[in-house]
Amino acid sequence: MKKSVYSAIFLIGLFVTLVAISGCSSRSSVPFADEDQTIIYPPKSPDDISATITLCRKISKKTGKPVGAGTVFKIKEKENLRAVIDLENAFTHGNRALMFHFDWIKPDGKSLFLKPVTLSPGDSTSTISSSISIAPEVRQPGDYQLKLYYFRELIAEKKFTLVTMSDPSEDDVTATLTLCKRVDKETGEPVDIDSVFKIKKKGKLQVLANLENLPMDDDEELKFRIEWIDPKGQAFFKKRFDFVPADSIATLQSSISISPDKREPGFYSAQLYLANQLITQKQFELVK
Repeated sequence: MKKSVYSAIFLIGLFVTLVAISGCSSRSSVPFADEDQTIIYPPKSPDDISATITLCRKISKKTGKPVGAGTVFKIKEKENLRAVIDLENAFTHGNRALMFHFDWIKPDGKSLFLKPVTLSPGDSTSTISSSISIAPEVRQPGDYQLKLYYFRELIAEKKFTLVTMSDPSEDDVTATLTLCKRVDKETGEPVDIDSVFKIKKKGKLQVLANLENLPMDDDEELKFRIEWIDPKGQAFFKKRFDFVPADSIATLQSSISISPDKREPGFYSAQLYLANQLITQKQFELVK
C-alpha cells in the first residue's frame, strides 16, 4: 500500500516538475476535434508528434485492433476500459527517449490514475496504451476524461461516459423469443406459434431466440443461457450456448416436455441471459 502511495506521489511530483520547467509551448493554443471526438492540440512544427485516442473495451487477439470502441461504456464486473494512442511522427524523434503521461480524470475533475510511458531511442512502436478498471466496486456512473501529455504539454484529450448496466446502449445484443409446438426440419421456421399450450402426452414446447446486433468484431465467446421458469418462479431447466458470432443474426433453440407427468397447469416463462444478464423473457400458459 505504502509503495503504491509513494509511486503515485513520485509520478505526480515528476509531472508537476515537468510542468514547472516548461518553456515556450510547441503546441497550438487552438485545439480541434477529429471525427472520433479526440480533442487534438496540434504541434506548431509539422514534424512534431501528434496523437489520436481510441477508447475501447478490449483488443482483439486475432487482429490486434480495438473492439467495442466508443465514448460510452457500461460499468461491469471484471471489465476494463482501454485507451489506444496512435502517434504520428514518433519515428522522426528516434535519437532520444520520448516521455508520455496518461491522466485519467474523474467526474469531479480530479486525477484517478496517472501512468507514465517512455519510448526508448530507436523504439519502433507508434502505439502506446493504458487501461483502467470499470468494475462497479471502483467506478461510478458519470462523465470522465483522459488527457495525454507529451513531456510537459497536453497533446490530446477525450471525454467518455460510464453508465450502469441497466442503461440501454446501441451496442447491446437484442433478442426476440418465439414459442411454438415444433420447428420445421426443412425450413427451420416455428410451427403453431402461440402463448397458450395444452398439456398432453408426448407434448413438447419449443422456444426460438433470434439474436440481433451481435458484435461481429468481437472474437470472444458469448455465453448465453435459456432458463425455463415454473409457476413458482423456479428454474426447472437450463440450456447453455457458447459461441463466437459468425453472423450478425443467430438463432438459439431449446425445448421442454409438457406431458402431464412433467408439468402442471399455470403460467410459465422462458428467459434469455447473456453473461448472466437477463436480455428478455416471454410468458406462456399451460392448460389441461
